[in-house]
Amino acid sequence: METRKQGLPLITAITVLIGTLVIIQLWIMAVTIDGLMGGDEHIAWPAAVVQVVLAAVNGGLLYYVLAYDRRLRRLARRRDE
Repeated sequence: METRKQGLPLITAITVLIGTLVIIQLWIMAVTIDGLMGGDEHIAWPAAVVQVVLAAVNGGLLYYVLAYDRRLRRLARRRDE
């Protein structure tokens, strides 16, 4: 059975992963802008694809966290009834 005590390490790990992925996205954006300003235009499309993939992963992780929280709240309401 899922409990809040079991969920805390999971949510913490996912939050750290989301933060790390956001930092990677910022780094990729900075490198892309630097490359574009230096005249290296072939870097834009691969960087854009990676940005979209990372954004999708972050969205999926966020969706999982919210769904997990909803499940725990539903279980808590049933227990209280």
